[in-house]
Amino acid sequence: MRHWTELHQTIRDLRKGFCEFLGVQPETTVQISGVSTPVVSIGNRDDRHDFVNWQIEKLPKVGRAIEFSLKLAFGEMTQSEPAPTFVERMLIERVDGDLFKITLRNPSETEFKGPEFTQLFESIYQSAMESLKV
Repeated sequence: MRHWTELHQTIRDLRKGFCEFLGVQPETTVQISGVSTPVVSIGNRDDRHDFVNWQIEKLPKVGRAIEFSLKLAFGEMTQSEPAPTFVERMLIERVDGDLFKITLRNPSETEFKGPEFTQLFESIYQSAMESLKV
């Protein structure tokens, strides 16, 4: 049970850390189609591959890991219709002690290890910026 509790807390810490990386408060929201949306959200994909906010404790377990998605919402200030969001699917698992491994669930399957994930945040941010250039 402690294993899952610590993974859940690490996912919460990832969201908070990514907000800090972006220079926004975790409660910061943007407007998308008139709806107030958190800049950074944790959830997963539904059967139609749409992002859905999920309670962290209810995220799907895959073996001894948890699959989840992090969504970055840009809001309506960008010149795109619909207002853009970027979603990165991930798998988090404990490697040893306070060492966690996060694998991006994209074609590259890039892995990041640590209790410190600045390189992960930089990767997500760069991918999000690239997605805006479409």
